Amino acid sequence: MMNLSAWFFQNKKNRKVDDIDNLWELFEAAIIFADNSNKYNEERFINGFDKVLKQKQIKWNITMGLFWIRPYTFLNLDSRDRGFLMKEGNPYKVQVSNYSDLKFPSKGRAYIKIIEYLQSEFQKTDSPH
Repeated sequence: MMNLSAWFFQNKKNRKVDDIDNLWELFEAAIIFADNSNKYNEERFINGFDKVLKQKQIKWNITMGLFWIRPYTFLNLDSRDRGFLMKEGNPYKVQVSNYSDLKFPSKGRAYIKIIEYLQSEFQKTDSPH
């Protein structure tokens, strides 16, 4: 990742006053959800994710940050992974496409659905990957 892509916020003069707090809230919700997956924690995560997604500087990079803090829970959707998932002939493309075309950052609920689907597929003994 390029260094500037690792930033999840704009400089002080170009960001909103609550951008940093929103990021902290998202990552706190993500850790809690990863460690204790229930509907309440999932909704808290989704709300935080959707809020942060509206901020400047946030695109797909937020999924990499989530992957960094809990790699067994969250999926990095950088350009390489999105390309793989959307590649013709990929056995996961059709189902992932039901949640998102991965052209624009997905809302939190779609992101969770993609993760749940891929986790269930990768646990199968006959999974191609």
